[in-house]
Amino acid sequence: MSDVPFLVHIDERLRDDFNAAAKASGQGVDQIVRVLLRGYLDQTRVAEIAPAERQRRHEAWEFAKANVALEGFTQTEEAQAHAQRFINGEIDLKGYLAPTSQDIHGR
Repeated sequence: MSDVPFLVHIDERLRDDFNAAAKASGQGVDQIVRVLLRGYLDQTRVAEIAPAERQRRHEAWEFAKANVALEGFTQTEEAQAHAQRFINGEIDLKGYLAPTSQDIHGR
């Protein structure tokens, strides 16, 4: 795989501080940025889930939805879409249990 340019617009002071920190560490800016990018991708990447796990998550969601309905509540479309993201493996359990207002209300 060949290296390609990656242009980022940042504040001049941030650039200068970053360059100074890189120089002080003895590492190149490009090397540090690669590590940061890989770390970010590792944190945000959700592993592919097996079909059996997807089915288990779907059945658990359907069971929970039925229980909520028995109490007289309904789920919003946004909440159902958020659950579907978990079922599909797009977010992990932590992301499912700690949704933001945007996740649930689309705002």
